[in-house]
Amino acid sequence: MSSDLKSAHGRLTSILGQDAEPIEVLERAEAHRAFWRPTRARVILLAESHVYTRVSELSCSLRVFAPLPLDLPRGFVSLVYSLGYGEDALLDQTITSPRNSGTPQFWKIFQSCIAKPGITADYGSVQKTRTHDSMLRLRNKVLVLERLRESGVWLLDASIAALYLPGQEKPLARLRKEVLQASWDEYVGGVVESSEPTAILCIGVGVARALQTRLDRLRVPWAGVHQPQDRLSTQEHARIHASYSEICYEPRNVSLLPSVL
Repeated sequence: MSSDLKSAHGRLTSILGQDAEPIEVLERAEAHRAFWRPTRARVILLAESHVYTRVSELSCSLRVFAPLPLDLPRGFVSLVYSLGYGEDALLDQTITSPRNSGTPQFWKIFQSCIAKPGITADYGSVQKTRTHDSMLRLRNKVLVLERLRESGVWLLDASIAALYLPGQEKPLARLRKEVLQASWDEYVGGVVESSEPTAILCIGVGVARALQTRLDRLRVPWAGVHQPQDRLSTQEHARIHASYSEICYEPRNVSLLPSVL
């Protein structure tokens, strides 16, 4: 276990109290992120946090399939990099409460990141509503993640601790800001800095606002966009997805994005 991760977990637990996950969840999430880390992270996508994972869910694993990389982490965690998240048919146990719904909106972000500018990504290839064969979706998701890694695009969470518990309200904005800043200071900031990215794109206005001064200190071009679940028009969401394509194709274009602050 990274001592930095353990220290960060301790600090975040002091802030979140009983709503904090055990260290095992954070370790598992970090294992998934590390597996898909590019050799050189050209663009870091900085989201808010993964979804709360219960201790009982840690016994779930992705079943072994021939097309998967042999060293792929298979332990379940409510994180988009965990390929059993949102895919009960691929797990060795069924998660019923809360429902294992996944985050299909982040798969759209991933697909936009690897699409050439001006080309609409094939979102249906990894969506249950369009691709009904779970094995085919799995293969398609692995291909998306491999292309992301090859392209130097890496998703990190600004908070290594979950800030969303299914069925509950998010913590107050003040508390979320405190958690985001503590997580950055204790762990995430060091990961980002050591990656030496060409650009950073915050997914969420709250993330951008909480970390603004810290990101400025890195002297790396950065910007923020709204979260995919924000209430925006279809046209506004389409423009944001186009921005992912443009920035991941040419990271320095991040400086051309309008401010969300």
